[in-house]
Amino acid sequence: MFLAEILFVLVFALVLTAILGWGLRWRHPARTDAVWASIIFLFVVLLLSMWAAALWIPDQGPVLWGASWVGILAVGILVALVILAVSAPTWRWRRTPRTPVEEQRAAETEAVFGCFFWVLLVVFVVGILLSIVF
Repeated sequence: MFLAEILFVLVFALVLTAILGWGLRWRHPARTDAVWASIIFLFVVLLLSMWAAALWIPDQGPVLWGASWVGILAVGILVALVILAVSAPTWRWRRTPRTPVEEQRAAETEAVFGCFFWVLLVVFVVGILLSIVF
């Protein structure tokens, strides 16, 4: 059961990351050129949120290989939609240099997303550890 949940979490995190990162071309708002940084950010946040959901949400819905997968997928989609809603797409059609005001905004956005990432990471890891201990 535990291995099946981890397998579902990994597969769903990879699929949702691929859809958001490569399919919808979501990029970290402050670092639009750093594709791999955006992909890793998405993967880590989705992986930890779905793993915490697998441990905290009671088993409901269809069971495959001894694990309920609907709650895991629902939380993954919800977190992915929240990430998409919080960060507007920043596609640049022309490669023009940034102005000092744009550089300042990019630095502020990067700081906010950095804090968001680390707070989320700590919350999910503490939630996972609490569910394992208790």
